[in-house]
Amino acid sequence: MLGFFLENGPIRIASDGTISVNKYSWDTVSDYIWIDQPVGVGFSTANAAGYVTDEDQMGADFMGFLANLVKVFPTLATRPLHLTGESYAGMYIPYIMKAYFSMANPLSASWAAVETLCCALKSV
Repeated sequence: MLGFFLENGPIRIASDGTISVNKYSWDTVSDYIWIDQPVGVGFSTANAAGYVTDEDQMGADFMGFLANLVKVFPTLATRPLHLTGESYAGMYIPYIMKAYFSMANPLSASWAAVETLCCALKSV
């Protein structure tokens, strides 16, 4: 959530606690969603059986989230998808893409051209 409040979100929170508008926020040019990944980190919660045991399971869980997101907001299925992240996301995003391209019937043909923007990609 640091990136949301200190880097590219719609507001800035200064070290003294004051809040200001971020005129360079990404929300002025796109829609975006911040996701704590995998389940159980950050502000996300899970019961003991809900935690992932490896990156492949995390990728499958993320595809479940994405499928549910498109069910709730069907117009997203025809829009470009960009996956970005910081820190360990450079390890997670390739596994998410592995899960996506392993699907028998991906969510939408237009999503087959998913752009993965990440500094540290790892072959999986």
